[in-house]
Amino acid sequence: MKCNAWEEERNGSCSSGNNCGGSYSQSSETANHTYNRQYSSASCGGPQMHGNFEPTYYRNFASAVRTCLKDKYATFSGRATRSEFWFFYLFNILAAISFFVIELLLAVVFDGMTSTVIATLFYLGYSLAVIVPGLAVSVRRLHDTGKSGWLLFLVLIPLVGSLVILVFYILGSDSYDNRYGLAPREER
Repeated sequence: MKCNAWEEERNGSCSSGNNCGGSYSQSSETANHTYNRQYSSASCGGPQMHGNFEPTYYRNFASAVRTCLKDKYATFSGRATRSEFWFFYLFNILAAISFFVIELLLAVVFDGMTSTVIATLFYLGYSLAVIVPGLAVSVRRLHDTGKSGWLLFLVLIPLVGSLVILVFYILGSDSYDNRYGLAPREER
C-alpha cells in the first residue's frame, strides 16, 4: 500500500510503515496565521509541494496591500485569499480616484493643460508599477480556488471571459490544501 503526502504530513509517517523516502517539514504560528509545509515525496502519490507556501488570513486592508506591493510583488506561486485580492483591488480603485481628484484640482488651481499632463503621467507611472502585482495576485487568487493561473487568459474573450474570471474571483477558497499551497485555515 502506498502512502500519500497528506497521511505522511498528518502522522509524520505512513500507516503502512512506508515512509516513501520523502522529506517532511511543518511549522505553524497560529498567532500570525501563517502555515509553512514542504513536501518532496514524489513516490507517495500525493501533491508535490516545494518551497515556502504561506497562506495568510488578512484581517485588515493595510496588511493585504503591503503583501501584494512589497512581500509578493511578483510572486505568481501560492495562494491569495479573497480578502487579499479584493483589498488590493480596492486600493487600486482608491488610488485611481485619488489621481483623478488631484488632476481636477491641479486643472482648477493652475488653469492649464500642463498640470493635467503631469498628473496623467503620475497616474500612468502608478499604473505601470501595479501591473505585475495585479497579475500576480490574480493568478494566486485563481490558485486559491484550485484553478490554473493560465485561465486568466479567458479575459481575452470579450464579455464572457471576464464574467467567468469574476466568478472565479468571487468563489470561496478551497477548504483543503491543493497543489498550489495550503488552505488558509481561518477563512473557511
